Amino acid sequence: MIINNTATFNGNELTNISGLTILATDPYKPARRKLSINDIANSNKSKITSAYYKEKDITMRVGISRSTRALLETSIDALLNILQGQEKSLILSQSGTSRRYTCTYADFNVLLSGGSYIELELVFKTSDHFGYDINLSELLQVSNFTSGQKTDRITVSGSAPWQTPIITITYTSITTGTSKAVRIGNDSTGQQISITRTWVTGDVLVIDVNAQTVKVNGTEVAFSGALPEWNTGVGYISYSDDFGARTYGMNVSYYKRYI
Repeated sequence: MIINNTATFNGNELTNISGLTILATDPYKPARRKLSINDIANSNKSKITSAYYKEKDITMRVGISRSTRALLETSIDALLNILQGQEKSLILSQSGTSRRYTCTYADFNVLLSGGSYIELELVFKTSDHFGYDINLSELLQVSNFTSGQKTDRITVSGSAPWQTPIITITYTSITTGTSKAVRIGNDSTGQQISITRTWVTGDVLVIDVNAQTVKVNGTEVAFSGALPEWNTGVGYISYSDDFGARTYGMNVSYYKRYI
């Protein structure tokens, strides 16, 4: 059955290659898990102590049809040229929308070949074994807040075990910000980071949990603690600082991720 949607690898639309049609993809197959299994002494039983997602392949079945064998081989060359990048985004249609996977092309299996037609499977290996929405979803938006301590309720979606937001805090005024700490955390897990520096009016703090970066005004800064993640469902995000006074806005957004 032909899929009427498209696939993009490293910014290149595969169906722009002359004669290429996407026949099937399987991004819905979940990643395989690595289980740690320990025997329980004198019980004839064992216990699974960890279950991490360790490996995910995505297979794309394509057909290429041209008027001559020479033109077919030209299209194959164009396809292989596009696929050479490592750790690149593969964007596929899934669940009525599009999802992004970080992949490297790994294998090329010919299923059918004759004359000016070829049917083959392209195998991609993922390095981040989850799929991500290509558009941000907003979890929280507050503005002109003046309290030095607050906790907000958020509702998180997606099927992956943890979601990794981008937290942006914009300070429109700060007093007594020299050598002071800002703290952001997940009250449910106890994960919290603390950033101590000299803060001034106009500072913009961006915590990208998925990228594992903390930046102020676009420059990475030191922090202590653990970057907070949130499980799906209802959760809470906390904020506190040591300023004399402040006014700020906070935006919490995320690319939903899926197993």
